[in-house]
Amino acid sequence: MKYLWISMFFLSTILYGATPVQTQSRPIVCPPRNSIIQLGLSPYMVQDSGGNWIGGFLSQNAGTIHLWTFMFGAIPAANRTVAMGLLVRALPTIRQATGPIHVNANQWQCTYPNDYNYMAIAIYPPLGCEQCANPA
Repeated sequence: MKYLWISMFFLSTILYGATPVQTQSRPIVCPPRNSIIQLGLSPYMVQDSGGNWIGGFLSQNAGTIHLWTFMFGAIPAANRTVAMGLLVRALPTIRQATGPIHVNANQWQCTYPNDYNYMAIAIYPPLGCEQCANPA
């Protein structure tokens, strides 16, 4: 499972082109689970090299003062529609996050356990966000 998280982190960096943001402030709290559930999932999903589907949202404040990327999944499914159905069913089962955990010089993550053992992480700064101006 540890290697899945690590591989998902690197996959997310490749897929969304994460660029370190030098001016961001350190997040103090993770996005609340209820905010993530209320936001729901973007209709856009990506498929990793193993054929698993990943959903979430790219850049939302999710009840905090910072913008976050939320990634949910690594779902083995026949197609995007089936994968989205599985994610929508699993989303309400996420529990409050651990973190924020400082994962490198410019990035923090929150992990959300869930009943399906799907990967569920919030990443700050949001992936692909080169010029995010987040309040201190």
